[in-house]
Amino acid sequence: MVNLATASDRAALDELERLPGSLELPDSDDTPVDNEGQNDIPNGLRLALAQLWHNRQDWFFGVDMGIYDRIGRVQGILSGIPMEWLTWFDHLGQAYPLPEEVIETLRVKVQRQQGRIAKLEQLAQEERSRAEIAEFLAQQERLARLQLIDRLKQMGIDSSLLDN
Repeated sequence: MVNLATASDRAALDELERLPGSLELPDSDDTPVDNEGQNDIPNGLRLALAQLWHNRQDWFFGVDMGIYDRIGRVQGILSGIPMEWLTWFDHLGQAYPLPEEVIETLRVKVQRQQGRIAKLEQLAQEERSRAEIAEFLAQQERLARLQLIDRLKQMGIDSSLLDN
């Protein structure tokens, strides 16, 4: 364990541990090297191809070396941030969905299905409640009938007339 005795020693160590900010990084074309876009753009394109061609093994995606066919720029919101990015287009000029868009579409479908399931569970519970009430009323009717038959017998009246 190092014991930093002086404030200048601590300041020197703090300076060594400080990482440079994006403006301090070397750059060309006014885009700092190793920015998020340099990773996100090719990764997004590769993920889109992996999704589109999940059953194919005859393709390779290389950064800074590929021949891009039907690729273009789109604007929208990616990872919650409004931006412009590259994506693949089909032969009709329609952009293929990004993996995030596919995930969002599936999330919405799952939410809808969960809503339907909850509604069906509620309807099933209501039906069970109706069946329980009907059974209770039938039991009450049978009990009242038995009590009536018993009273009629006590009064000497033939209860077989109730069967009609």
